[in-house]
Amino acid sequence: MKTKIQILYVKQNAGTSKKTGNAYDMRMAQTVAEVLNKDGTVEPLVGELMLPEAYKDAQPGFYLIDFRLSRTQQGRIESVPHTLEPCDSKGQPIAPPPQKQAA
Repeated sequence: MKTKIQILYVKQNAGTSKKTGNAYDMRMAQTVAEVLNKDGTVEPLVGELMLPEAYKDAQPGFYLIDFRLSRTQQGRIESVPHTLEPCDSKGQPIAPPPQKQAA
């Protein structure tokens, strides 16, 4: 099930790990999600969403998001963004502009 979210701002957290010396670049999206409650009402849920590498360049705006399960390094199961597709403020997907055909 897809959820409509609004990305308000994307904060970059980059540097070098003191422990391993490896570089890291995480993007944290300040987000408002529209969550459907059991009684059918929509309630806003405000928080940070870590964007996976594939979506690290996401810009502020409205999106439909789908999640998948993943296992953390600590062995915990968590949900992570699987698909992130642009939509309008009403949650209708925005079609990509038509491709120009070569002459």
